[in-house]
Amino acid sequence: AICAVLVSATVATEHECAADVVLLLDGSGSISSTSWDALLKASETFASDLGLSSKGAHIGVVQFATSAHTDLELTGDKESAIAAIKELTQDKGSTNTASG
Repeated sequence: AICAVLVSATVATEHECAADVVLLLDGSGSISSTSWDALLKASETFASDLGLSSKGAHIGVVQFATSAHTDLELTGDKESAIAAIKELTQDKGSTNTASG
């Protein structure tokens, strides 16, 4: 079966599409703390609206700066995903897009 989810300002919740979504966050020093906070808030909202479930959508987070690393492995657990996103700290450093 083919499944398509249109990602917009509002994501359809409770959809039956299986999807693995990884957010790639720029945590470099060129991102201000105000912008980082806004990025985390947008990520929380996206995760909340995605319709996460064990058989449906999963979300993960990778952050890059001087190096890239996984901050959140793919999960369908909405509460743990949002909690993990809220706890992310900005790596700072250079913007090394080639490292990831």
